[in-house]
Amino acid sequence: MPYIEMPHSTPERGAFLYVPPDHEPTDDLSRSIRAYIQRVKANGGDFMNLPPLPRAPFTGMPVPGNPFHPVVQSMKPRHPILTGPDVADLYGAVSFCMRHYGVVMNAHMTILWERMGVRDHAAATRVLTLFNHEVGKWLDIGDATDRSRMRFTKRSRVMSSQHFYIYVHENGRNQGFHTHELAFIPPEKAEAFKVWAPRCLARLTKRGWIPPEAFVVKINKSRSESDQVARCWAWFRYVTKSLGEDDRFRLDDGRWIEARAVFKSNPFILKSPVHCAQLASGSRNIWTKAQRAVRFRSRFLDDDELDRLYDGSELERRRREIEEAEDEAARLSLLNSLDA
Repeated sequence: MPYIEMPHSTPERGAFLYVPPDHEPTDDLSRSIRAYIQRVKANGGDFMNLPPLPRAPFTGMPVPGNPFHPVVQSMKPRHPILTGPDVADLYGAVSFCMRHYGVVMNAHMTILWERMGVRDHAAATRVLTLFNHEVGKWLDIGDATDRSRMRFTKRSRVMSSQHFYIYVHENGRNQGFHTHELAFIPPEKAEAFKVWAPRCLARLTKRGWIPPEAFVVKINKSRSESDQVARCWAWFRYVTKSLGEDDRFRLDDGRWIEARAVFKSNPFILKSPVHCAQLASGSRNIWTKAQRAVRFRSRFLDDDELDRLYDGSELERRRREIEEAEDEAARLSLLNSLDA
């Protein structure tokens, strides 16, 4: 070790650690101390207001799980602001889920990827894809009376269901890169899901466990349909808060209207750029291709509906359509019996 002493305060040395100039340090700690002392001297002895060190671009390999190590993102940055068409697609998916399946999304998941050691945004999106695949399989476990299934767990006592979801990625100052996801979790499976989901994410990220704040899920168990709808759309307006302030749509009569005036998203918060392929999307069973397959038309496309986007009338229209189909089937059955 080089000779280091704490001298008395003198004009020549100053009141800081002294390393003899004729001795070249041989270890990293001593070299760091010498470099720090030189910075303080160059700053006139003011160690409280040192100028920041210049940073060269990091070109090495990041150390997984080290929160202080630089990260080289595997994809180029993209703008973190949702566009009007992005939010229109998300709205159409949630609305289609109600209209076609009679399902109201009742769960809001927040996944903080950096808390799980996943700092590359593209890698986080790949884990999200795997996670949603696992959730789909988990929800598909249904009635335990099916003897072809030998997994008689708590969730197997409830009928199976599809996995409906939408998600939005954000990159916040405090939370880093994270994902908001709206989904449907049967209320009977809610508690089991809260236990299973963190374990699943820990397995997918190759960790023994994840901190509680890394995965937060809120599941609405209200039996009131109006409460379910209100909570679903409240969460929707929250997760779309990154909708741009300047986005506009042109109505059929030629007038322009701000996208935020239509969707009434929560106040805009500017986020940092994200490094992933897409900012938002949803499950295939409710996304745009599934909607086109059954000729579903989003209420957003009708100017007369813009003031009633969140009233939940999709469920009532679905019930009315089912009743009309049942009445028509009964009428045809009666006619067939008379002809016989």
